[in-house]
Amino acid sequence: MTKLMYSDFQPEPRPWTDLTLPDRYGVFLWWPHEGIDWIYHEDVELCQQLIPSNRIFLCERLNSEFSRYVYGEISIRLRPSMWLEIQTDGYLVGDRVEIRSQMGKRSPAIATIEDIFFNRHQRRIEYFLSVGEHRLDEPLFFADIQPAFKLDEPLNLRQRALMDKCRFGNA
Repeated sequence: MTKLMYSDFQPEPRPWTDLTLPDRYGVFLWWPHEGIDWIYHEDVELCQQLIPSNRIFLCERLNSEFSRYVYGEISIRLRPSMWLEIQTDGYLVGDRVEIRSQMGKRSPAIATIEDIFFNRHQRRIEYFLSVGEHRLDEPLFFADIQPAFKLDEPLNLRQRALMDKCRFGNA
């Protein structure tokens, strides 16, 4: 009988529908290591443009060596590195949201999340939106927006959880 070692097991890429591991989000507020050997060789140039910043990345485990960090349509592969993991509201870059009127203080509209930043001084998440082709100058916060989905498309699990969170708080 062959004894299995811990190193014999390689995690498989996690599909979007896998519920066994929670999503992890965080920011690279500083350059985590000296040099660039912690960055996958094809992603060095892109990584140097994105890090350090206040952008909130989604972390997906690829294998024992690299993880994928996703920001909208952009993804970079990195070895485990120092980053600040944060609790998010569940929105992602590219999500459609409705701007709440807040008792007439704002004009309600359907918008797209263009950027998601962590404000380290106020310790909260800021959403920068665009309505059509017009990007709004001021950031909005979780209380200012709610999910907006197309009626003819079924909701996925993440969208359902986001709807529940907006309706019932931390569901």
